[in-house]
Amino acid sequence: MTDSKIKETAKSILKDFGNTYFSDKGTLKRNKVIEDLDTYTPMLMKALLANGADVKIMDSIINF
Repeated sequence: MTDSKIKETAKSILKDFGNTYFSDKGTLKRNKVIEDLDTYTPMLMKALLANGADVKIMDSIINF
């Protein structure tokens, strides 16, 4: 199955953070993403907003 444009964008943004949001095996660290979204981590929020991200992208991140 091909990821939607929203999921592709979200993955691309998160991959820019290296192993912060993905394990060495490439697995998404969902809990870390959720935690950083909940606490409005400045670097993550800036990256998402700079790429035109909105609530739909954040919802997609949680539901990978």
